Amino acid sequence: MKKIKIANGITTRNLVLTALFTALVAIGAFIKIPTLIVPITLQFAFCLLAGLLLGAKYGGLAVTVYLVMGLIGIPVFTEGGGIFYVLKPSFGYLIGMVVGTFVCGLIGRSGKKLSYWRMVAGAVAAMLIVDTLGVVYMYLMYNYYLGTAMTFVRALYAGMAVFLPTDIMWCFLMSLVAYKLVPVSERSASVRKNDLTPADAETAVAEETKISSEIRRPALASDPTDKPDKTE
Repeated sequence: MKKIKIANGITTRNLVLTALFTALVAIGAFIKIPTLIVPITLQFAFCLLAGLLLGAKYGGLAVTVYLVMGLIGIPVFTEGGGIFYVLKPSFGYLIGMVVGTFVCGLIGRSGKKLSYWRMVAGAVAAMLIVDTLGVVYMYLMYNYYLGTAMTFVRALYAGMAVFLPTDIMWCFLMSLVAYKLVPVSERSASVRKNDLTPADAETAVAEETKISSEIRRPALASDPTDKPDKTE
């Protein structure tokens, strides 16, 4: 069992980190730092960090799980949860965070060698995706669902311009944090993996394959689920 646990270390680590960032994204929406312009929240920062640390696959998964949790009724959004949350003008930001986190990881963790500026590029791309989807969704909901006239320029100002300084700050800051943490994380994962001897690794992989096969094909039993707030 110990060998299987070591062999599964990387997968288990990724799943644990995915769950951790799902929780951080949810908590980040409720942590607000007051400023002279608009309150700074940590939700967007955690989305960027998820994409840059975990990569596109697991980072995007973490935010997707958060979104699904809210839509099925778990009160992880700032105003609760439920499927009717899609009717809120700010819901576009949530969609943008899912797509943006995936793109952030895709760009930021591309290439064989880690690059701080590539991470910044991924974070900026995520910011543009989040803000674009958020502004467009808000504009459409106000004008065509709520019946409240709003010009696109006003939507652009209220939904993007006022958040731009802090968003840019998060892009550079989270890229720096991820740039420092990724080598440490990969080094620790490599050490755990290299602890196995070739014979142990072969046995562990065989056991892991057997267990995965049993999970996919379980044995049959004997008896026959009014300012738009960018944070959610």
